[in-house]
Amino acid sequence: MCGVYLIVEFASTGFTVISSSAITLRAHGKDVNAIAISPNDQLLATASQDKTVKLFKFNTKTTMAQEWATLIGHKRGVWDIAFSPVEQCVATGSGDRTIKLWSLSDFSCLKVRISHALQFSVYLNNIIRL
Repeated sequence: MCGVYLIVEFASTGFTVISSSAITLRAHGKDVNAIAISPNDQLLATASQDKTVKLFKFNTKTTMAQEWATLIGHKRGVWDIAFSPVEQCVATGSGDRTIKLWSLSDFSCLKVRISHALQFSVYLNNIIRL
């Protein structure tokens, strides 16, 4: 079975992506384009070419991660992702030229904006402040 594996290591300050791992997660069936770690280091989000975003919860005592949710709704690969500073939502930017704001309580899409920019990072950080 082919797939992309995300490799992370637990550190006392949070989780960091490295080349060898303490934890290996099977995340997506295609390339992972971006990752984001929540401000409190409890959640990890992966954005993929397979048009999905996966959310993982980390247990800081056992350093284990468990898939929590999959966000589905983009028509092309997801290129960027950003958590809200208060973790009530997450923003995603896709090759379909949309930026979506998702609820972390019920995983619904709260807002959709059309973007003509190829780089989403600046836009995601501005939208997250809404």
